[in-house]
Amino acid sequence: MSRHDRHSPIARLSHDSPSAVIDAPRWHQGINAIFTIRFTAVFVLFVAISFLNIRDARAYSFEVRVTIDGLLAQVSFDDNSGTDFYAEVTIDGTTTNNYGTVGQQALEGMDSITPGLLNAGRSDWSFTKLVDPTEGTVPITIKVFDDDDGFNFGDDQADIENGPGTNIDITLDLKTCTFNGELSGTCGASVSSTGNGEADGNATIEFTVDIVGFNQSGGVHVHCIHDPIWPQPGEQVKITAVALGDNLEPRIVDQISITQGTSSAVLEETDTPFASYTAGPFNDPDFNYSCTALNDEDNDGNIDGDEAAFSGYRTVSVGIPAGSQAVPVIQTGPEDQRRDVILIPDSAYSGPMDSVFLQDAKNMIDLYYLSGLVLLDNQDQVNFWIAQDPGSAGGYVPPTCNRVAPSNWATDYSFSDAAAILHRKELRDCAKDGIASASTVDFDANHVLIPFKPTVGFSPFVHELGHALYGLADEYCGTRAGANPSNSCDGGYWQATSNPNVFDNSADCEADRATDPDGATKTCQEFVSTNEDTMDQHFWTFDPPANDYMVDNKFPRFLDIRRICAVLTGSPNCM
Repeated sequence: MSRHDRHSPIARLSHDSPSAVIDAPRWHQGINAIFTIRFTAVFVLFVAISFLNIRDARAYSFEVRVTIDGLLAQVSFDDNSGTDFYAEVTIDGTTTNNYGTVGQQALEGMDSITPGLLNAGRSDWSFTKLVDPTEGTVPITIKVFDDDDGFNFGDDQADIENGPGTNIDITLDLKTCTFNGELSGTCGASVSSTGNGEADGNATIEFTVDIVGFNQSGGVHVHCIHDPIWPQPGEQVKITAVALGDNLEPRIVDQISITQGTSSAVLEETDTPFASYTAGPFNDPDFNYSCTALNDEDNDGNIDGDEAAFSGYRTVSVGIPAGSQAVPVIQTGPEDQRRDVILIPDSAYSGPMDSVFLQDAKNMIDLYYLSGLVLLDNQDQVNFWIAQDPGSAGGYVPPTCNRVAPSNWATDYSFSDAAAILHRKELRDCAKDGIASASTVDFDANHVLIPFKPTVGFSPFVHELGHALYGLADEYCGTRAGANPSNSCDGGYWQATSNPNVFDNSADCEADRATDPDGATKTCQEFVSTNEDTMDQHFWTFDPPANDYMVDNKFPRFLDIRRICAVLTGSPNCM
């Protein structure tokens, strides 16, 4: 069953919504890659996850992928049949081949193949390895063979190098995406090579080096996080900064830096998306740090306002703070000047210092920052705290939201704006009176736990904060044009008194659509509620019916953004 939830906005927001409503299911989205026709070496930004060491659960890496898209035999390798090509590729010391795969066997007996044109062939003619971007360069070797058996005897090696040797050996620069060696080239430029008579016969290969999903977007933004999220006295802390483009993918910038304490930058990196610095150990009760990314977008020699991104300073508590049950793990300013979100450990964890809970808490904060520019660029407006007292997530069993806040909630956590009880249970998440439950993992159809993946939409956490912190209504309903038809229409629907994202009449929807710069391309869609509190009532919205913050836990859209802006900055126009 898809996970839903039930919630209400918090007290410090206007009480302009029902006391409890139901939430959207979560949907997962794969990564679609674009390939060139010919041999392609593609560098896809990949977020590597190690489930063996949770402290490394979010380490950025490059996935170097080599895809053979075209081979042509210049001679007949076999006396009795066409060529049975297969490839062997070595990336940064790791060698793999595609002999015997479905895609390789499908193209046997052909002197000219274009596996990139075949879905099965493309996957089986791709070779990948995760590499550390700080390595700078990565060596790649490509070999091509003809599979022989029977009267053709041993396998033949094709000469694909137009010079001494039979292989293609290149070294890839991960910063500039250029390669040198026996062949030289740049990203996006097609290169071909034909053997010159060595080995067992000549073959031609064409290839393109390209970067997909990396440095393809303008804009300068910075993601800044530390690990462990709640350090203890005497413990070192790794601070990581990542420069992002407008597409929220890491991008190369002129400079990215980390400042820790009151000193000048402790680390500056140039011409890279990444910077990391190990600080401490700390014995003081807290420490602070910040991250900055700079890029001269127009190459005029000056850094203008939109060419710089600053995370803001954040203070991190070390150990148990004196006189407080709430632990500030990212405090960007005073409680009365920021929005305060408290992360509560479910009672199934061993406690607030449970290493699994702490990693889950960090993952949720990471996911929040990466779920929309309006959230990332206003990261200095939100404080994150960890509760030392457990709560309990019991799920939504109609008509009741079964979740229990810590018993001392009203006394020790009264300053909070929103809270989430983090858990690893398979249940229908819900929230009430500003306290949500949010699963940090997922489950497959056989109820097997799926560990966290740093993919927008993986967890309902950010969607739940959309309700509890920002007072947003649900927008999902399977009857909306373009919606997932399996989506229910039992969400929490209401029209907020200011900056609503759902409307209870079409006139207000149309009036607000006229304020959207892209409103002419959108439609106010009507849907009917099946929620017991708003049964058979009609509602309207013009935010999209899919890939949306309040539909399937994805990115905030126009109506979501203006509400979030108003809560964080006091103005609906903060982007």
